[in-house]
Amino acid sequence: MRVRNRSKLPLESLEPVLLPLGPIGDLGKVFPDLSPDSTTELEIGFGKGLHLVNASQANPNTRYLGVEIERKYVFFAATTLIRKGIRNVRLVAGDAAVFVTNHVAEASLDVVHIYFPDPWWKKRHHKRRLVTQAFLEQILRLLKDGGIIRFATDVEAYFQMTEEILVNLKGVERSNPGNSSNPLHDMDYLTHFERKARLKGKPIFRWDLKKMV
Repeated sequence: MRVRNRSKLPLESLEPVLLPLGPIGDLGKVFPDLSPDSTTELEIGFGKGLHLVNASQANPNTRYLGVEIERKYVFFAATTLIRKGIRNVRLVAGDAAVFVTNHVAEASLDVVHIYFPDPWWKKRHHKRRLVTQAFLEQILRLLKDGGIIRFATDVEAYFQMTEEILVNLKGVERSNPGNSSNPLHDMDYLTHFERKARLKGKPIFRWDLKKMV
């Protein structure tokens, strides 16, 4: 996905929404303008940040974290957040597996979003796919009781692989929001990947996974 050229903001102006790849620590200090009781959501691989921007505007009292390995997308999303004056999102540039394993506190998240991860098409690269049993178990450790993982992909084979993993997870309840293809309107999508797929009439495959109390 190519990032369109647009006027850049100086790096220092983006710093309010950028976090270093390290321990998150006290979320109250990370989001000083929000209530200590605010819910916290994490998006893994947020790309150009469309979902984070839309969700944070719709839910200004929710804390949103995003981790993305492509720095150009991190800066793109950060620029959008600053231009729109959005204060309830923080972005991290780095490997999601490292981030969730080493830098997020146990039972600190309410929702984790994983949308359209790289399918790594070639069979020899399948081992590089993000969603594995070990990765999902790690995410479940970070969720509060009753917390939810939301997943979506336009690759049916990837979806089927994840379904096989879900069977082996303990203490969870799976639900299926339903597959969809035809967008109801021009903003009826979560990410740019979803928009591109649905405008082509491709189905989107989804599941939600709830951590049981």
